[in-house]
Amino acid sequence: MNENKIIITEDGKKINLSNLEHEFGSYELDGKTYYATGQMECTCRVFPGSYADKYEDGSYMEEWSAPGYDAEGNKVEIFMLFEQMTGEEIEGENLNWSQAPSRVEVR
Repeated sequence: MNENKIIITEDGKKINLSNLEHEFGSYELDGKTYYATGQMECTCRVFPGSYADKYEDGSYMEEWSAPGYDAEGNKVEIFMLFEQMTGEEIEGENLNWSQAPSRVEVR
């Protein structure tokens, strides 16, 4: 973003998407851009293939999420999945945050 992009949320709050992108990042999925409003955090959610349901080789998927907004000002939750290996887990600060999110849910 070259210029400040200001949006008005449904509750009338002004949000500077350029500042959010600079501070917490933006993520693209299915041709739409989403702007995080906080750091990604591990969800610890149990799902097929998660730590509680590891694969035979010890690998599992770890889910992280952050709250955010879409370009129209709708509140969303941004989710990312990372493959981990039991005993060789990659710390959060070293994960590939430039990959596309796995899904985005409207809140």
